Amino acid sequence: MNKTLAPLIISFAVIILLTFIIINSRPKGSALELQTNGISPTMALSTMSKSKQKRKEHSPAKRSVYIPETERTLEDAKRFLAAGKEPEAEDALRTLLVFEPDNQQALSLLGGIFYYSQRYSDAEMIFRRQIRMTPDNESLYNHLGSSLAKQSKIQEAIQMTLKAVEINPKSSDAQINLSSMYASAGDSQSCIKHFFAAYQLIGYSILPFTYDQSFDKVRSVPEFQEIISRAKKDMETRLKLDKVPDTGNGTKANPPLMQGK
Repeated sequence: MNKTLAPLIISFAVIILLTFIIINSRPKGSALELQTNGISPTMALSTMSKSKQKRKEHSPAKRSVYIPETERTLEDAKRFLAAGKEPEAEDALRTLLVFEPDNQQALSLLGGIFYYSQRYSDAEMIFRRQIRMTPDNESLYNHLGSSLAKQSKIQEAIQMTLKAVEINPKSSDAQINLSSMYASAGDSQSCIKHFFAAYQLIGYSILPFTYDQSFDKVRSVPEFQEIISRAKKDMETRLKLDKVPDTGNGTKANPPLMQGK
């Protein structure tokens, strides 16, 4: 063998031997074999990613917060009340007040529910809350006075209702309530004073209120009987006027009665 070719031949032999060793030393299940079996090497090496994806898919979704629509909730509450479903109306109003704690209409409706269901202390709390927001509303003082009177807190009830009359002397409701409170307290003169003020405002329409038990203590007082007598005469006159035929131009032959005069 030519000595000059010997190193070259030896180099080729070494290369062939190394190639054979490398080929036979490859592990089974190569990427090519995995692809042949229908599994990509990427999928085979992504067990951790699949676990994370699974946890993400099963993670609970965020719950949306329910926010009631104001007008619709108020209408629902009124509809429940008209149907005699006070608990449903109360639930709707309480839900609305969570989001709108100063909604006066919702507070008024809820206070009315408390009052007419005889939960007077709860009604008192609502009306005091409203007064803090609108201290010049005579109706709220009148409602608060009524709630206090139902709890036999007569003196405080009188003070609150007097405040209503001070704000609006023409509030017949406040005048009648104040009159009944004074009657319960045994102050017949103050009772008659405010009862007469109410009569001047609403005339013979005051007659149904005279049957209230709170006026039993003053029913026999001459001044009280005089107001009742005048109211009855006003009603009789009104009935007579209603029977008078029209003059032809849409008016009565006599002028209409002025109530309470």
